Amino acid sequence: EGDVLTISGEKAAEKTKDERKMHRVERVVGSFKRSFTLPPGSKAEEVSATYKDGVLTVKVPKHHGAKGREIHIKAE
Repeated sequence: EGDVLTISGEKAAEKTKDERKMHRVERVVGSFKRSFTLPPGSKAEEVSATYKDGVLTVKVPKHHGAKGREIHIKAE
């Protein structure tokens, strides 16, 4: 919405452990929601996303002529 990208979802996992006289099942269920402000010069209407092998990839294209920014990192 506008210049804000919101990603929401739900995760569910179940672990089962069988031992001699015990059967244990653990279930984890939860939802999440994250919002990000899109950088200036991005094309919000062309944002795309793919989900494969447990990895969500979000692509935010830039307008032609938009310049990147260089950040110097000092190693100690």
